[in-house]
Amino acid sequence: MTHATAIFDLSLALEAYGADRLGEAESICRTICAQDPPPVDAMHLLGLIEMAQGRLEAAVETLTAVTKFQPDDATARNNLGIALRKHGRLPEAIAAFENAVACRPTYPNALYNLAVALTDTGNRGSAIEPLRRCLSHAPDHAGARFLLGDLLVDAGDHEEATAHLERYLGENPDDVDGARMRLAQMNRGPVPSRASAAQLDQLYSSKARDWDLADGYLAHRHVSDALARLLPRHGNRILDMGCGTGLVGGLLRDRAAHLAGIDLSGAMLSVARQKSLYDTLVRDDLASFLSATSLRFNAVAAAAVLIHFGDLATILPSVANIMDPGGLFAFTVYPNDKGDRLGFGPCINPELARSGCFSHGSAYIEAIAERSGFKLLEQGEVVHEFSEGHIEMGLLTVLQCR
Repeated sequence: MTHATAIFDLSLALEAYGADRLGEAESICRTICAQDPPPVDAMHLLGLIEMAQGRLEAAVETLTAVTKFQPDDATARNNLGIALRKHGRLPEAIAAFENAVACRPTYPNALYNLAVALTDTGNRGSAIEPLRRCLSHAPDHAGARFLLGDLLVDAGDHEEATAHLERYLGENPDDVDGARMRLAQMNRGPVPSRASAAQLDQLYSSKARDWDLADGYLAHRHVSDALARLLPRHGNRILDMGCGTGLVGGLLRDRAAHLAGIDLSGAMLSVARQKSLYDTLVRDDLASFLSATSLRFNAVAAAAVLIHFGDLATILPSVANIMDPGGLFAFTVYPNDKGDRLGFGPCINPELARSGCFSHGSAYIEAIAERSGFKLLEQGEVVHEFSEGHIEMGLLTVLQCR
């Protein structure tokens, strides 16, 4: 293969990689890399392709080889760090990011990635210095701006944290990281009415591949069990709000004459579509869908969906508008009764609040439901999810449309 041919083929591989045609890109790269010695640029791209395919061991091996061929290549060392972090090898990832910064001290992305890896280890305070350095070279780096504000909240420096989070929001009004919730937790801003669509899309797109493997998640079972107990055995028209990968749909399919699913995340819907459970699948923001749909249902399920809405005074009437009289609406939220039974706020669990979650008081839900055209049938605490050493309680509610 001539040098000119290799350059042309590499451009084809880059085009395929950019278009997410990973198999095609890999095949081209492997043909190029069959040369002795293999071109380093093609090896580097092959490592990125392997990482995108989830083949992290192979990506680490390939990118390590690139750094040996080109020890001063900061970009390769940064990408090696990303692969190592994804692989859960945090000490090695931190070393790779530190080496990238040593090669190029003004490299914003390597400084940011170093900070993120340090927070992964639980050593959040040590991430502040690389974030300051990142922002000194790239003041518009949104991820670094938010993370620095977030860390300063934990450090107790609420003045500087507020300044960073407010600047972040001014430059990034879509709030993909949840700055409004962080400000509300400090009482430096109003409690948002909901998590932003951008934050939820990013959050669940990152979780889609492994969502069905989360053994400790139980919300879908509680919601499905409640509806299965109260609905006729067949012939129901069921809406699965925030259907995700189809966990609720799988449990209620045999009771549905028509099963519809709505979700914001294209990645989650892609998994659900492969299961062939739903008669209708829609990608949309929930509020937009409820205001526009002409479909009507005698049952609505929302497992771990309203956790991302603070003020339910808009969403519950919209649900009532698409339901038949006597229809059932079953959902879970995180309880707020240890704080304010009559209200809502950022989730009591701060880690869940960072993920755009709210807590709701039982009396608040009952009052909003009554004003929205529902009557309360059932309400009680359930184990929403659990992990080793921790149980997160939820509040299961079943309403009936009047």
